[in-house]
Amino acid sequence: MARPKFKRSASLGSSSGVSDPSGTATATFSGSTGTTASVPSNCLKKNQIAVGWLPSEAGELSKITSNVGGNACFYGQYSQITSTSYDDSQLTQVMDEVKNSGAIFIPSVMPTIPFKEVSSDVGSQVASSMAKFTKQGVEVWLRFAHEMNYYATSGTYSGSADEFITAWKNVAQAIQENVDTAGKVKMFWSPNNVGGDSQKLIDEGWWPGPETVDIVGIDIYPDKGASFTDQYGSFYDMFSDGFGKPFVIGETGSKLSDPTAKQQWLEQVSSEQAKSSAENYVGFSWFEYTKDGTNFRVATDGQEYIAQSVFGSSS
Repeated sequence: MARPKFKRSASLGSSSGVSDPSGTATATFSGSTGTTASVPSNCLKKNQIAVGWLPSEAGELSKITSNVGGNACFYGQYSQITSTSYDDSQLTQVMDEVKNSGAIFIPSVMPTIPFKEVSSDVGSQVASSMAKFTKQGVEVWLRFAHEMNYYATSGTYSGSADEFITAWKNVAQAIQENVDTAGKVKMFWSPNNVGGDSQKLIDEGWWPGPETVDIVGIDIYPDKGASFTDQYGSFYDMFSDGFGKPFVIGETGSKLSDPTAKQQWLEQVSSEQAKSSAENYVGFSWFEYTKDGTNFRVATDGQEYIAQSVFGSSS
């Protein structure tokens, strides 16, 4: 039986719905391809949507969770591959914090060396890094070379789509060959919404194929007034619904520092409408940073009232 397509609505949704700081609501997905994605039982969810964070510095997650009154479902952290000898210290510096949080770890491992230099050996180094976490009982969803379709044109990454696919497959194979990561680390494919055309991701060769992808998501930072359905619908239909993969938003935030815009978008990604229109939607991570003059924060630095208004006060 064919799966139903994304259920679109003209409504922007609302902040109505139930926040679940104790985590008793479910946020899980089992795909037709055998892929499953479940979140910790004791983390913050709203409308069965798991809530996670990308803290801007080590030690910040505890401030976030205290302010919002619930544990993080996801902990996101960035790390760069700057040479063929991978230094994973950006990840290991937060290992204790990740472990103590009980969250799923979503490392965004960014190859700033050319894609063609991400060899099988480099892939094995990445797998060994992930194994440091799985050995500690941490579940890992590896967001390798996220936003590859954008960063390959901006200069952050270097190489063609074909070279990216080879790099991706080298890492995915290494994950499967490492006894401490096989079946314990999920490969999380997360392009950028540049151009807003999901078909281009296939046409231009950025899609690795369902065999090596466990989770799909896309990075979007919308303008004020955007709706979940309009922003994610095309991608969801093509890659989550189309290939039976869990849909997880690896990072998001409002493009504007305006508190009203930030609250509106936080409401959107945690709304009843989002979950009802996208059955495979598991959860999201919010980009809790101030960067390039934009204050994305909703849970720290005097902005915590925004998250509290959406999820409920921690007091």
